[in-house]
This record gives sequence, C-alpha cells and structure tokens, in this order.
Amino acid sequence: MIRPFRWLLFLVAATTISSFCLAADHILFLRIAPSEARLFISNADGSGERALTQSGALDYNPAWSSSGDWIVFTSERGGSADLYRIHPDGTSLERLTDDPAFDDQASLSPDDKQVVFVSTRAAGRANLWVLNLITRKARPLTSGDGGDFRPAWSPNGEWIAFSSDRGSSLPPAKGRWERLHLVDIYLIRPDGTGLRRISAHGNFCGGPKWTRDSKSVIAYCMTAEETWTYRGSDQDGDTQLVQINVQTGMLKPLAVGPGVKMTPSMLASGELAYLRNDKSAHGVFYGTGKHGPTGSDLYSPSWSPDGTHVVYSRYNETYTAEPVKLWSRNPNYELSTTALLPAYDPTGQRFAVMKPDQATKTAKLLIVEEGKPTRTILERRELILGPQWSLDGQKIIFGIGDFPLFTVFDSEDQKPVAPAQVGMVNADGSGFHVITSGPNSNAFPSFAPDGKHIVYRTTGPDGTGLRIIKLDDHSITVLTTDYDNFPVWSPRGDLIAFVRKIGDDFEIFTIRPDGKDVSQLTHTKGNDAHLGWSPDGERIVFTSSRMGFKDEALNGDTAAQPYGEIFVMRYDGTQVEQLTDNQWEDGGPSWQPHDQQAEKQGTQSPEAYQLYLKGRSYYDKRTLADLETAITYFNQAIAKDPGYALAYAGLAYSYGRLPDFGASASENYPKSNAAALKAIELDPTLARPHVTLGSNKMMYEWDFVGGLTEFRKAVELDPTSADAHEVYAEELGLLGGREQDALAEANRAHQLDERSPAVSVVLGNVHIDARRFDEAIAICEEVASENPTFAGARYCLAIAYWGKKMYPQVIEEWKAYDQLSGDRDDSEITSAMEQGFHSSGWKGALSQSIETLKTQRKTHPSSAYGSAYRIAEAYAGLGDKDQAFQWFNTAFQEHDEGLVALKTDFALDSIRSDPRFAELVRKVGLPQ
Repeated sequence: MIRPFRWLLFLVAATTISSFCLAADHILFLRIAPSEARLFISNADGSGERALTQSGALDYNPAWSSSGDWIVFTSERGGSADLYRIHPDGTSLERLTDDPAFDDQASLSPDDKQVVFVSTRAAGRANLWVLNLITRKARPLTSGDGGDFRPAWSPNGEWIAFSSDRGSSLPPAKGRWERLHLVDIYLIRPDGTGLRRISAHGNFCGGPKWTRDSKSVIAYCMTAEETWTYRGSDQDGDTQLVQINVQTGMLKPLAVGPGVKMTPSMLASGELAYLRNDKSAHGVFYGTGKHGPTGSDLYSPSWSPDGTHVVYSRYNETYTAEPVKLWSRNPNYELSTTALLPAYDPTGQRFAVMKPDQATKTAKLLIVEEGKPTRTILERRELILGPQWSLDGQKIIFGIGDFPLFTVFDSEDQKPVAPAQVGMVNADGSGFHVITSGPNSNAFPSFAPDGKHIVYRTTGPDGTGLRIIKLDDHSITVLTTDYDNFPVWSPRGDLIAFVRKIGDDFEIFTIRPDGKDVSQLTHTKGNDAHLGWSPDGERIVFTSSRMGFKDEALNGDTAAQPYGEIFVMRYDGTQVEQLTDNQWEDGGPSWQPHDQQAEKQGTQSPEAYQLYLKGRSYYDKRTLADLETAITYFNQAIAKDPGYALAYAGLAYSYGRLPDFGASASENYPKSNAAALKAIELDPTLARPHVTLGSNKMMYEWDFVGGLTEFRKAVELDPTSADAHEVYAEELGLLGGREQDALAEANRAHQLDERSPAVSVVLGNVHIDARRFDEAIAICEEVASENPTFAGARYCLAIAYWGKKMYPQVIEEWKAYDQLSGDRDDSEITSAMEQGFHSSGWKGALSQSIETLKTQRKTHPSSAYGSAYRIAEAYAGLGDKDQAFQWFNTAFQEHDEGLVALKTDFALDSIRSDPRFAELVRKVGLPQ
C-alpha cells in the first residue's frame, strides 16, 4: 500500500513547487522606517553632543551598562537586527548576536556577563532571551504567543522586569484598522522562574526601569485607545509616570510636567528622567522641569550610571522613489523599498508609484525605470492610490480622491469615507480620465488579463464590496457585497484575490470572476492585506500582522503597529513563508515580472504566455478533467507560438500524468515523450522536460538506466532546481542500493527550497526507503506542524509508523491524510482497515483492505486505487505467499507502477527470500 501512492503523491507535490526554483524573485514595497539611525552621546543637559557610531546604518535602542563601561545597542548594519556593544568613547565595537531573527532591546546584567534581549528566534514572536557573553550561547527566557518587550535587569541581579501584551487582545483603534496595544508590567527571575504580573490589566503600562534599591520599577501608563492617539509625535496629550512596588504591587503616580511622557528612568541622584514625544515638545526632560537633548528625531535615551551623560539615537527619514535594497530572510527573494503602493509593469523594467509632495500638497504619480530619470506623469491635489498596469503596459489605473483614512498630508480627524473614483492615464501621462462615478469611494482597481475588465472595491451610500466594470460600455457587475478591499486579478485570469473584514480581523480570500468558489486563504487574528500576485499566478505576496508587536507601540517610528511583515504563500493558502522580520511597517508589495525568466523563455507572444499560465493553473489542480483542460491551453499556446518550448514542456507533463487518473497509459505516455523531446529540441537548456522523460522511462517503460540518466541531465542543466534534485532523490530511494546518493540529493533539494513542505516530505520518504523511520517521523512531524493542511506529511508519517509497526498511529495518520486530501477511494480503504483493525488487529486491517481493493477493481476499474500491487502487498503482510505472487503476476501484466519499489518496500520483507521474488525483480528489470 506504500509505493503507488507515494509515487502519485510525490508527482502531485513536485508540480506545486516547480515555479519556486527560478532565479531570485524581486519584491518591491514601502517600508516606513528611518533611512538612517545613528547613536549620539551628550551631557545630561544636551550639551557636548557627539556621534558614537558612524553614519550609513540603522543603530538604535542603546542601553548603558551598570558599570558604565559598555553601551549595548541594536543595529541592522549586518542585515537583520542584531545586538552590538561599544565603549562610550566609541572604541571596541563588537557584534554580540548573528541570527536571522529580530534581536533588539538589550539590557546588560549588573555584572556585565549576560544580556537579556527581545528576539523572534522562537516561532517568530517577540520573547525574551538571555545571552551569556562568555560562551555566546543564548537561551529562551519567556515563551508564548504574546509579545514581551523592554526588559530591565534589577540592580541586585535577582529579577528582570519587562512589559508584555501576553493574554491581551489587540483590538482595532476606534474607526481604524490599526491595533491598540494593551500592555502590562511583569517580573521574572533570570532562570525563568517566578513569572508574575505587577500592573493592573486592561490598558497600557510599559518601559519599566528599576529604582536603585531594586524594590520598585517606574513605568509610563495610558489608556488603550491612547496607544493609537499618541503613536507618532503629532498629538498633544498627557501620559502618566508611575512607581510600582514589586512586593505589594502598590502603584504611586509620579508628579512631573505635562506631555506624552515615555521611557522613564530614575537617575543616581534620585531625579526622574524621561522622553517627551508630542506636538509641543520632543526630547529628554527631567522631573525638575529642565530638559536635555531635544529634537523630533531623538529616540530611546539611556543614562550613564552616574546620570551625567545620556546616549540616544537620532533618526533620519528620507523617502525616495528610487528602490533601496533591503535584507531578506530568504535569499531566493530580493527585497527593496520605494514610495507608496508601487506596481511593476508587465515587463518588470519599470514601475509606477505615488509620492506625496509636502511642499505643493499634491500627489505625484511617478514612473521609475532603472538608468533613466524618474518621470512625473500625473500630479493632482487629490490622493492617487494603488496604481496598476494593463497587460500591454500602455495604461495605468488607480484610485483618485480624498481618502481621509489614507491621507498623508496631515493627521487631523476626518470622515472615514469620501467620494473617490477609479482613474486611468496613459503610461506617457496623456489621456487622464475618470472611469467610475457616483457618491461612493471607489479605489484599488486591478486589470483583468484581457484588458477589457477592471475589478475595484467600493464603499458608501451605493453599497459596499467588489465590482467589475466592463471598459467598453462601463457596465458594472456586483461581485461581492461584504466589507472587501484590495482586489487583485491573477495573471492567469481565473482568480481574484482580495481582503475581507471578518469581525475585527482582515483575511485573504479568492473568488472566481463569475462570483463562484469563494475561498478563505488565511485564518489569523489581526490584519492580512496589501496583496500582489507572482507573475506566474502561483503565489501571493501580502502584508500581515500575525507575528504581533515587536516593541511597545509608542517606541517605534511614526505609525508603528503589528501590521508590516511581508509574507508569501501559494494561491491556495498553503506554503506560507515570512520574508521580513523587523519592527518597521512594510506594506504595499509588488512582485517584479522577470522578462527573461523561464516562464517567458522562448516566446515573445503575450497571448501564448497567458495561455501557458492558464494551462499551468489547470494542471496544478490535479484532476483528470483539469489535466485535459491544461492540455487544451498548452496546445492553444503552441498554436500562437509554435516555438514556445515551455508550452511543450507543460504538455509533456500533463500527458504523462493522465494515466495516474485512469487514462490510457499506452496512448498518453508516447504523447508525453514526444512533447518533452520537442521542448528539448526547441530549448536544450530546459531541465523540466528531462524530468518528465525520466519519470516516463522509469514508471512506464521500466527503463531505469535511461530514467536516471534523464534525471542526471536535468540536475546538470539546472543545479539550482529543487524539483529536479528531489525527483532524482525519490527515484534513487525507490530503486534501492544507493541510499547515500538518494539522501544527498534529497538534502540538496531541501537546501534549495527548505520551506517547501513537498521537498521536506520527499526527504522524509527517502529516509523511509533507507529504513530510517525515526528520522522520517521527525522530519514529517515538523512539516505537519508547520503546514497543518498539507496532506503529504500525514501520508509520510503513516508509512514511517508502518515501518515501526506502530499500527494505531498508521490508521490515525491515514485518516488525517484522507481528510486533508479529500480522496474518496483511499478513504474507503482506510475506513475498512480501521474496522478490521478494531476487530482483528493489523491482519484484520490488511484483510479488509484486500476486500475493498478488489471491490474497487470491479466497480471502477480505471481507478489507480484498485492496484494489483497493493493487493499483493497486503497478502504479503498476511503471510499468504501464494496469493501475493499471484497478484504480483497480475501487477506485472498490468504494468503496475508499484513494482518499481519492489527492492525497498519493507512490507514485502516476509516474502523476500522466496525464489519467486528474485524472479519477479529480474522480470521487472530492476538494477541489481
């Protein structure tokens, strides 16, 4: 029961990642963050300011050691946010952490031997870790789904105070989508014991610092709603500074001056110091009424132990439309920042973006192209939001209007909805006109691939939801009537992705242009939004708040909120991957088309390319009808461009998979081979046709030497192709005798695409072939945990548990597989096995599976699940050798693909010594 299904499952998995193995993808978006952050030191009164670190980097959140010898701080000079330390005189700069996770907000222990800091190393959440500065080993201190921030070591070394939103909801601010920050003060011992909350829950208290006697902490507090009101420095107001007794929890307000007061500290003299951050004043202030260094660019002050000096960061914010390269967690994705809501044209050689001009109070629609001056093609008093290109690259559509919630010229309270329309302009700046009309706010339009329709969102007195407008007669179709936004039409034309508000959360959905098949892709608390499609329609890039806050809301730059990490996922919501991990706000991503990447290789016909993409979208659905539809589209693409090699490669794959769904093998495999050979003739550099030829030779022709030769050729042509390496690994593993080579190929595939669950499962399968069941279980359990909807992980676990004779777990994992895959025929077998197992153990399970398989052969003989090999395998498990070999002979006559795994199928161990087994291996022609 192992091999036929593992092969079919593997083929399904491999198709889903083929587009992941191209050259690095480039994603462009706006990052709201300082363009430079530099550390400075001054006297407590602000005099004598001098730079501590050099310009050109992001250095922030400095903290002075209790000895006064060191300043520890966060820097992004090496890529991700990591911890560094430096002497106050600027010497002995030293990197303390080097991890791709976010490391920030450090506090040194009183003996300067340890650092407690905030890190996202565990599951992406902001928790506390402790770094031993002697061994350089880090250990987790806190855990959980909430965020922990701003740790501070007590002077006696016995406690660490910190703020946390653990146990808190993150409700939206009134009338907004941004999240309020409900935060409490906690204590924990450095060994991780004694965790307890010391502030009242329900609002915000943060930034704890200790008094010199270690008996109290001081903090700043406000209402939950004020965590949005005071985010930024453009509002006047008043927050409270308090002192909390750590033994009794008694809270005492501290009398200081007015303003939005943050990050208080008690100096050696007993004087209170804090940062004021409001419209009237920004900088360091003291309880006596005096002030220190000031400026709207000043952040995160920290005082020397004697209180005579203060270190802080000054931010410089320069937003430019020219792309600036950023660090990426995955080197397969290149990231850059630009201005607001960029959009690439179909060639990927230029992009449109809106940039506000504060001097003229206008919005400018710009065209940015490498090596050429940036051009303004439209300038308006209204905002211009969300430009998108037509497929021919000649026109740009956008929303144009007041958009009070999105205004960038001021932050005064305004009505949430104002009239706005969808506008259009030619790429050269001519022909501006408005497409929609009426009292509603219409925005975020997206072209259909046919260039004849536009989808957009609308809200107002005329209704809410998504609308499709036909450009030739301006007729409008109501697509949805919910609170929906950010619609983007897939390059394939078959789906529209959009964001829907469900309660307080925003989730990503897809819908077909005819309004059918609404599917929810994300199910996380918070905001998922700002969507963009990959050029092939395989993946969606989006912004998400799912990882929560990384710092107290008011400590971040401008509008800090847990709404700004860039993620990608497949179009069905699987294979979600986080690309950014920082405290800044990242949003409005656009995926750059690769004009020279493999998808367009060999064709200059946009029509052929679109037909090819449609074919890809159908063969990925993995049903007989969809494969037949894919073949139709690939043939149409070839009709448009007879020299389009990739269309032939798609045709080869589709014909080769039809027999897995009951179609004639003798009719379709030759067609598959012919198409693959044509693709290679047209483009000898393509690896994919060789993968198809290899699988056809192996599974249909039983030409194992020829099959392996094709796989080696594919790997040689594209050494960075994870799917080529994984197919090669799977084949080597199935055939047996070359376990180390199989594991090496599987590991190479995993290195190339380590976040693909399909690749990871193949690694697990190869371990099963090598009888390394415990390793396979560990691998596939991790895949199942990280990808709970991926059926392949469950099948891998079932087989590994079978190898260990853990039969109850086998049944449970097969049931999980059946539920996730929706496979009715296999569900029948699993149900029968479960009944048999409950009555007569594993032999009862095998007996019931035999009867069900035989019934399936009679009722629908074209089904792959009536496999004679599977029946023979079950008889072998029962110890009935004669019946097993009778059915193996039937499998041989039917050219059953399961026979490829004869040498490695552990379920056949009981009959392996029978002379008839060696003869069967010889007849199949398996390598000796």
